[in-house]
Amino acid sequence: MDPNIDLYRDLRHCNFAGADLTEADLRGANLSGANLSGADLTGADLADADLRGANLSGANLSGADLTGAALTNANLTSADLTSADLTSADLTDAFLRDVKGYNKPLPTRMESLRSALWGLFRGL
Repeated sequence: MDPNIDLYRDLRHCNFAGADLTEADLRGANLSGANLSGADLTGADLADADLRGANLSGANLSGADLTGAALTNANLTSADLTSADLTSADLTDAFLRDVKGYNKPLPTRMESLRSALWGLFRGL
């Protein structure tokens, strides 16, 4: 086993459909390709999590911290984003149909690109 893999943070392609993950600490977790459809992630900490290609359709993300999360190609159809923090989240090509409760403008593709470029330049 690769000693560099954190088993508690490497959750790629796991099935959490309908799971109760209320207030879960998933900061920086790799959840790419995971099935979180219908999951209750109320108040969960998903800051800097990798959710690329994840299925979050119908998930409850009320009050979740998604600061800096990678949501590229994620399915957020009918997800509840009431009071969720999407600051600097990358929503490039995410499915956002019928998203509930998010009363701020969702980041546009250009804003996601701008954030990514800013991150690259800061690292120089």
